[in-house]
Amino acid sequence: MTRWIVILGLFVAFFVSSCTSSRSGPFPAGTTWRYPGGSHPPISITLEMNGTVSFLNGYTFYRNASWTFDRELGILTIALPTASDGDLKLMKEEHIRTRPLHLEAVDMESKTLKWTIGCESAAFYFQLFLFELDESEGALCTLNTSDV
Repeated sequence: MTRWIVILGLFVAFFVSSCTSSRSGPFPAGTTWRYPGGSHPPISITLEMNGTVSFLNGYTFYRNASWTFDRELGILTIALPTASDGDLKLMKEEHIRTRPLHLEAVDMESKTLKWTIGCESAAFYFQLFLFELDESEGALCTLNTSDV
């Protein structure tokens, strides 16, 4: 009986440690983020399991885009190797001007954009469009460690 309690305790500890606090959110691999449409047709950004980024109905010229996510800091980084300096400069200026949602940085040299993504902030602006986690994905954070 004691062995099962220890095993259950280890399982719960592993599960809780794999979930993150509300500040950092979970690892977003395989999630799809959508701009629902409005001034432009709907656009989707998928953070593929293999670290690549897929764009649907827009931004497909950003071939070879990749992403990483720092769970500790809750920082989503998207690298756009085919982005021009003009594109990146415009993104940086527009994000600053439009009071960006959780934008941390635009690095012109590495051609990366960084956002803070968390349980309470499952959205980010990309070139003036607000991309939110697709509702069919479920909640970005299904378990908050403060709830345990």
